[in-house]
Parts: sequence; structure tokens; C-alpha cells
Amino acid sequence: MKLNRVDNIILQDLFKSGKGLFIFTLYSRYKISPKILFESIDKLKENELINVIDEERIEITKSGITKIVKSSSIKHNKEIKINKEFLGPKIKINSFYIPRDFNF
Repeated sequence: MKLNRVDNIILQDLFKSGKGLFIFTLYSRYKISPKILFESIDKLKENELINVIDEERIEITKSGITKIVKSSSIKHNKEIKINKEFLGPKIKINSFYIPRDFNF
């Protein structure tokens, strides 16, 4: 299944929301035609990526969450360079520590 740009944006917004979003909220955010919005919602509903609640609100399903997580391109750089001024001796867990430049 190939998702277009509008489908991906809807899924990403639903992924970020806690309890779903109202369809009018999506319409007012994206400033797209209602036809395109409802076609995207129908497409996502047919592929079981979203649920429609009370004909006004939509929420993402577990398969929709999986789709977003797999398609997101998270880049992670394994090498992190830290300036020498921030490096110091390793502190043991639960040991007492006072910063060098401590002032009241």
C-alpha cells in the first residue's frame, strides 16, 4: 500500500495526538479540499490504519502506529563528540558530587 503526502501527514498528526482528532481540525490545519481529505480518510480506514469515531473524530490504530514508526527515518549518529571542558572523572552511582564552579 502506497500512501501519499496527505495520508502521511494525517497519520503523523494522529500519532502525535492523545485521543484522536476531529475531522474539522484536520480540514482547518491543512487547508485542503474536503474531497481530498475524505478520500484520504476513506483510504486509511479501508487499510485499517485509522478508526472513525462518532463520524466526527478519527484515531490511529495499532497497525497505523506500526506503519508510522517503520516509515519514519530516524537518523542516529553513533559518534557524539563532547568538548573537553565538559569531560571529567566518572562518578559512581549514588556518590556525593559537587560541581567545580559551584557558587551560591
